Amino acid sequence: ALKLDEENLQAMLGAGNMATLTGKKSEAKNILMRAYATYPENPSVHKALGDYSFSFSEYNNAIEYYNLSLLSGNLKDYGTNIATAVCYEKLGDIENAITYYQVSLQLNPESEIAKFRKLKVR
Repeated sequence: ALKLDEENLQAMLGAGNMATLTGKKSEAKNILMRAYATYPENPSVHKALGDYSFSFSEYNNAIEYYNLSLLSGNLKDYGTNIATAVCYEKLGDIENAITYYQVSLQLNPESEIAKFRKLKVR
């Protein structure tokens, strides 16, 4: 699909996410940055870049992209909030981690991950 339409957002995100999952760092970055250049305000693009950064342990970058995603329309997205919490936890910023775990629990009260992680970091 991406070869047929180089500006197809879903195809770019799919290809970028697949490259990320298979560890093809430079390919994933190229595809996702092309998506960002084409759709700079899209929260799904920001989230995909956050997931990319997270996958390669670039937690500060991941937080930047996740915050962009939250601010550009994904404020109530559980996945973005829980990923942000984990990034803060990995960086040792427990106060912010707890805040995002609490938000995650508000969005998904049944989340065992958020419940467990929130208790663990206290």
